[in-house]
Amino acid sequence: ASLSTVALAANHIAVTAEGLCYLPAYGISYAAIGLVGQAVGAGNREDAANYGRLAALLGFFLTVGTGIALFLGAPCLAGLFNTDPEVVSQAALMLRIVSVSEPFFALSIILSGTLRGAHDARYPMFVSLFCMWCIRVPLAPLLVYKAGLGLAGVWIAMAADLVARGIWCTLRWRSGIWKRVFS
Repeated sequence: ASLSTVALAANHIAVTAEGLCYLPAYGISYAAIGLVGQAVGAGNREDAANYGRLAALLGFFLTVGTGIALFLGAPCLAGLFNTDPEVVSQAALMLRIVSVSEPFFALSIILSGTLRGAHDARYPMFVSLFCMWCIRVPLAPLLVYKAGLGLAGVWIAMAADLVARGIWCTLRWRSGIWKRVFS
């Protein structure tokens, strides 16, 4: 198989398999949106803050566990999708790269939801746009072409984007600025 065919197949496998790691964060996020939204509607900032904090902690630690499993089980997981050793090896590397960012991605998913539940919907949108266009998009070609990392460079850029999103959403939630948004 050609190098580009291997990279394409590995990327497809990694994208598909990665979803197993962060999918639970969406479920937690939907529950948190409802709980935070109810507390906000009732004018109870303290309950809203507690629900958001609990959801973030639950999602973070759950995804630490799934991220570790993803890292350790990457070759086996990739092997479920393809038997070509080159494809499996490259897909496993991509899964190991992204596994480190998964807890932060969970924070981004969950806290974006809690912020929306607290009527602070613009912030997560701006964070997503900023991280995509100012971190991922410029970093990927640098890592791919300048550093010669190939597909791994794309996944490192994505991981950097996801970590930044998680950190910025966490800082926003912890700052309490969202409490003034719904006042």
